[in-house]
Parts: sequence; C-alpha cells; structure tokens
Amino acid sequence: MFYKFKELVKKDSSYNVIPINLNNKIDKELIEELIKASQHLINSCEKVRRFYSRRINDLGGKIEPEIVDILSKNTKCKRLGLKGYPDAEIFYKRRFYYLEIKTTTNWDSSFRSFYYTNPNKIKHNARHILLGLKAEEEKDKYWKIIDHKILDLYELKLYKKEEYNTSNSKLYEEELILNKGEIRRL
Repeated sequence: MFYKFKELVKKDSSYNVIPINLNNKIDKELIEELIKASQHLINSCEKVRRFYSRRINDLGGKIEPEIVDILSKNTKCKRLGLKGYPDAEIFYKRRFYYLEIKTTTNWDSSFRSFYYTNPNKIKHNARHILLGLKAEEEKDKYWKIIDHKILDLYELKLYKKEEYNTSNSKLYEEELILNKGEIRRL
C-alpha cells in the first residue's frame, strides 16, 4: 500500500503541497535556477572538482551547502539543518519551495532513498522539489557529479516500512544471554 506524499504533508503539517507548473513564469525560472546550479556542479566536476565521502549516502551532505550557495545568488535559499526532509527552503518571487538534495550512483536502484518522517521543517504551503545528483566514484572515495534530475514531489508515492528494533546494549542484556565466552577449539 502506498501513501501520497502531498496527503501526508497536509495531514502532518496542515500545509499544502503545490504542484510545479512549468507554464508559470515563476516556477519555470526557479527550475532554471536549479538547472544552472546542477550544471555548475557538473561542469566543475568535469574539470577538477571532487568530493570526498566514504559513503554515497553522506555525499549529499557535502554537496548541499554548495548548491544552497549557488541558489542564494538569485533566490533566498537557506539550509534547514538537522537530518530529515527537507534540506532547504527557497523563497523566490513571493513563493516558497522546499528542496531535498539526494545523491545516487544508479537511478534505477531499489534501495530506499527518500524518507519522510517529520513535518517540523515545513512551515508554508509550498512546492516540493527533489534535486537528484548522480555521482561516480573515481578512486579512493573521491566522487564527481555526472548527471542530475529535478523532480516535482507533488505526485510522489511513499511506502511505509514499519519495524521494531533495538540497540546492542538492549539486545545483549544479561537476562537474555544463555551462554557467553570464547568458542573452545577442539
């Protein structure tokens, strides 16, 4: 069963997710700003720019400040800090946009890559956009950005994964242990 992102945001935050309208001059201009920021990053990576990151999941956090800085030249863009959706808020020509930045090595991967858990950063009716950046590892955990996709999250479908979990400190409590110690070699 899936849930519509726009309905979850409305239920959790009371704010509406507004669709991007590429026939609207303001929305189109904002998307062009995102394209320029992405292209700037890709062009700099074609020359010499690389990002060090042990994991692809952590790469987005290193790229995010750079994207926000580029967007801030022509918009009011600010990072929202902390983990979780969204990464940034953009105010452009009296409209709010929320931006999530994701990195991947494979557009078709089946790994879960987008999480929506907490509406606390959402403070306005807004358009919600994801900037996907495709990265390629060159060597020794140095990455370059090679492609981008810009998504309108208005029609995004989410799946809920419920799970119960525990930490090692709770898992290995004395009352649960049947045996401990080293294995004796025969």
